[in-house]
Amino acid sequence: MTEQLPTVHTQADLEGAWRHLVRPLGWTSRRFWIMLIEAGGDVVPQVIEVDELDHPPGDPELEGGATFLRELVEMLHVPGARVAFLVCRPGTGPAGPDDRAWAGALLRMAQRAGVRCEPTHLATDEEILPIPLDELDAA
Repeated sequence: MTEQLPTVHTQADLEGAWRHLVRPLGWTSRRFWIMLIEAGGDVVPQVIEVDELDHPPGDPELEGGATFLRELVEMLHVPGARVAFLVCRPGTGPAGPDDRAWAGALLRMAQRAGVRCEPTHLATDEEILPIPLDELDAA
């Protein structure tokens, strides 16, 4: 990726970064994206897409995802990185129970990895919007 990526300091910056990176909107299946953000707010250019997902990850998948996230931070040499997730799905409308379950699972994965997590965003066929932390099923 050669274009300049946005700097992320606020939730509005993060939403703008997702809008910049993920276009056009429109999805055939559920997927999520992983973005690492350096301590100073620069977005790491290696943004990862995980697709063809049926259900939120259970404990074994969360543990594997946490290991992957820890190793990714180490491999890319971004100590103190924050992670941001974008959950994508076909359709329209605000975050529903499945979207919140995905966001909660991804938050738990980041917590297990010891990586600070930004608010997860949802991308539908029409818009990108944040999923508030107080709406998550992150028990």
